[in-house]
Amino acid sequence: MTPGQEDLSLAMPAMPPRGLEAWADGADARHAPNRAAQLGLLALLAVGSQDQREAHRQDAADLGVPRLGDEGSLQGLPEPVVSTIALDLASDHVAGHDWVPGERPMDPDATAGLRAALDAAPTTAAVCAYAYVNLDNPHDVERAMAGAAVAAIVVPPAFRTFVPLESAAPRAFSALAGCLDSPDPLAAEIAATALGGAEAPGLRAAPAGVVGSPISIAVHGTWSRLVKDRWYAPESGLHRLIRTESSVAELYTGEDYFRWSGAYREDDRERAAAELLEWQRARGRVRVAFSHSHGGNVVLGAIDRGLEVSLLVLMHTPVLPRRPESWQRVRERVGRTLVMRSRGDPVVIADGLRTGSTPRPDASVLPHRELVAHWADVAAWFDHGLFVREQTWRDYRVAREVDYELGGLPVPHS
Repeated sequence: MTPGQEDLSLAMPAMPPRGLEAWADGADARHAPNRAAQLGLLALLAVGSQDQREAHRQDAADLGVPRLGDEGSLQGLPEPVVSTIALDLASDHVAGHDWVPGERPMDPDATAGLRAALDAAPTTAAVCAYAYVNLDNPHDVERAMAGAAVAAIVVPPAFRTFVPLESAAPRAFSALAGCLDSPDPLAAEIAATALGGAEAPGLRAAPAGVVGSPISIAVHGTWSRLVKDRWYAPESGLHRLIRTESSVAELYTGEDYFRWSGAYREDDRERAAAELLEWQRARGRVRVAFSHSHGGNVVLGAIDRGLEVSLLVLMHTPVLPRRPESWQRVRERVGRTLVMRSRGDPVVIADGLRTGSTPRPDASVLPHRELVAHWADVAAWFDHGLFVREQTWRDYRVAREVDYELGGLPVPHS
């Protein structure tokens, strides 16, 4: 670089293929997470809340997902009606292709043609057709997202607790259930999220003596209590890195570090929030709370109940809706919030289709800063575990960013 010349390497974000470019290689499996994210974003733009649409709008635009002309008009349609709309709109693109719904997958060229038609005439009906056709996608991650999308169209989040998906949307349910044991972990997690998924057994953390000095905590997400790579455990590489390379040396290292069931149920998250508050009161005041995925909602629930935190770190958290008075309590008890996320995170998108969650809090209810690594590396897109990996923290010197956010923040007083 010559003197005075600026380094423009990070002037633009590292971008994955946009829109139909993701089909340029004949629906290559490498771009399947991209296509799945685009499908999920289309569904959220079609049937999501206004808050969800606004939260995902920029990711959708940057991925070449078109704006829809009649957003939100199809939610609650029975699956047979969705099927009729899909087959009618898809007829011009499936003619001549050996496709039998539920038996043989759609040809990639036909799928790409249907997406091109959607781009040319972006309506919720076209999204409905595109999602339904992808229930037969040969790639598990796309098929799982299609199941999540069709499920959200047929059974809105508010009705999920009392309308069985397997009877209301049997084809969507079958696609999701079939992906639960997928060798693609991303597909399996999308499917489990959309279904409200598999449980992780576990017991409540054992009590311990009161500790007077502040502590910091790490809270895992759904299905992460019994896994080989426990980023939140004291013996993990990331846990050690945080303790040694940031100013958060007080990250809790006792064998009784906090765990919760990890089940994908509101009742389990609520119970975990109450247990986290009780756990904290027996051990010390919390300075920093690191949380991943729905572990962030566990921490938010504990804050709503009385926990005070100087710095709240939400990593890939699908932020669930809360009443205004709840957000007010959270805002009063949090010094600062740092959101670490991936653009186009398919698991967060799938969760939004099921629960109405958003990839970050609304800034008006909880001000926050963001760390989004897509500026530096295209691999930072579509990754639900990016910020719980030790290598990510090393590559992007994340510990320094945490220290920056901590600068000048007071220690919580209760």
